[in-house]
This record gives sequence, structure tokens and C-alpha cells, in this order.
Amino acid sequence: MYSNEDVASVYGFLNNTPEGSLRKMLVDKEFTEVHFRLMMKMAKNSSEADFIEAFQNESFPKFSMSANELKVKEKVWDLGKRKLASMGLLNLSQSAA
Repeated sequence: MYSNEDVASVYGFLNNTPEGSLRKMLVDKEFTEVHFRLMMKMAKNSSEADFIEAFQNESFPKFSMSANELKVKEKVWDLGKRKLASMGLLNLSQSAA
């Protein structure tokens, strides 16, 4: 589990970094463009508190998703967390380690 402070930092990073730069950093063979778009949709259309809750619970609020987004929504949080951790943007909290 990640601390709420780390997740809030990720939320700020996703909202304040240009999307083109984020795409270059995050999108690869495993974390695809569809995963990226879905995670960005969450970051751009949610409050910080809602993003933290969804991130920690690996859930989504009700909003429209494309057919491709519906196909990947079950894996987007797990893949996203691994990708963000590999970049040093997330660290496991001490209580969970």
C-alpha cells in the first residue's frame, strides 16, 4: 500500500506535467496508450481526494469509458502503480513493507 501523501504527489505530477511528456515516460508495451488515457481521465476529472480513494482501492467513479478503456480497467491501477514505482514516484509505505 502507498501512503496518501505519495498518491497525492502522483496526482499533482499527472495534473501538472504536460501530457506529451507523461506519454513518453509512461507508455510502453505493457502500460499502453489506452491504460495511459484511462489513468489521465481519472487524474484530470477527479478531485485529489477522489483520485487517492480510487488509487488506493483500485476502483473507478462512474464516468464514461470507451470500449477499449473498459477492456483494460481491471489492470490499469496495478500496471500504473508498477510503472510509477519503477520511475521512483511511489514507494511502499513502511507499514505495508
